[in-house]
Amino acid sequence: PQVGCRVKIVNGAYRGSLARLLGVDTDHFCAKVQIEKGAYDGRVLKAVEYEDICKVA
Repeated sequence: PQVGCRVKIVNGAYRGSLARLLGVDTDHFCAKVQIEKGAYDGRVLKAVEYEDICKVA
């Protein structure tokens, strides 16, 4: 997904949360996302692996 798109976290402690993709770290194969809905609303996660997120249509 492109920066700015909505994603869903599918693995880990924040599984099921909707977030906004803020950036991509291609060297470490991870992404920076900000959770938009749920108990962790507004929290920024700086190193979420690519495999742990998916694009929301």
